[in-house]
Amino acid sequence: MVFVDDLRCPVSYDPLKADLTEQLNRHIKEQKLAAETIPYERLVDLMAATPNFNQLHVPDVGQKLSADLVLYVEITKFSLKDNEGSPLWQGKLGVSVKWVDATGRIWPRDRPDGYPLPSVDLPSVENAAVTYGSEVAKELANQMADKVAKLFYDHTGPPLGTR
Repeated sequence: MVFVDDLRCPVSYDPLKADLTEQLNRHIKEQKLAAETIPYERLVDLMAATPNFNQLHVPDVGQKLSADLVLYVEITKFSLKDNEGSPLWQGKLGVSVKWVDATGRIWPRDRPDGYPLPSVDLPSVENAAVTYGSEVAKELANQMADKVAKLFYDHTGPPLGTR
């Protein structure tokens, strides 16, 4: 299960969490990192049905949705614009990630707040349309999902003895 959380850094554009979750689920399936993923809608349903949802621990959320593992993605930085009154869009997204099972964090063991990834910083684009923010958010989600997923791809190095 992918759980994108913005508890410590609330996002101003909520669909970002759905976009990032969907992109990560796609990568997880394509790379065969899991046989199944849990749709974002099930997490949203749990949030709506659980009055104290933000007080639940990540393993509890996973258990309530019958997930063996949770890829917890915490948003640490997010913006679509530097200045709301400006037509300049310059998206930024930072996250930290960790794998959690029913007993707690399993990766990375040495970083309680997760593994921080370099942020995605999009170049400035001038566009007066208010709806352009959705395009910026989708691009942030696509690029960050790629970065997160590549942490868990199989990597091969040169044969031993050639280094």
